[in-house]
Amino acid sequence: MSDKVDHHREGTNEALVVKYQRGDRTALSILVRRHARAIYSTAFYIVGDVDLASRLTLEVFRSAMEQAGSFHIEMQFRTWIFGFLHKRMMALLDGSAELPRSTDGANTSGEPGSSNAISRLGRSQLLNRRVTDCVSALPLQAREAISLKLVGQLTIPELATVTQSSDDTVRDLLRQALERIRDAISDTEDYARALR
Repeated sequence: MSDKVDHHREGTNEALVVKYQRGDRTALSILVRRHARAIYSTAFYIVGDVDLASRLTLEVFRSAMEQAGSFHIEMQFRTWIFGFLHKRMMALLDGSAELPRSTDGANTSGEPGSSNAISRLGRSQLLNRRVTDCVSALPLQAREAISLKLVGQLTIPELATVTQSSDDTVRDLLRQALERIRDAISDTEDYARALR
């Protein structure tokens, strides 16, 4: 069965949160199934650590469960859930929160699919490594913006809502990140041509 049919049958993300608010625990498992990969992958590209990304993903969904009452049906689920990730990242950055504890037995093999989103940018292992290194070297805000855009697939208005920034600030961060990625790709292509 296709994802579209499943989503139609299971309901929208927003409707599922309302069901969870009313006590339907299966609604939460559907939301986790739909969004854990995007949250994990985005966290991984922001923090660059498999275990920490796994722990942050768990914390995002724990926060969502604990604060489910703050969700209103007219809100967009994606900006609401990614907002928890952003708040946690900012708290870690400013020192007002500690690193999450180890997930003890959680899957830390790099799943679910964390390498796929950025690796699609490249045509070779060398290019993939250069792009990943480039993203890792970005300042945190630019790294978060490009990860939320490319991996989380948020729009610019959604990014602005999640990060509590203006659309112009988000565009500047994305431009900064994309310029560095473009330079890494260009350098790699020049290197590959020199080897021919």
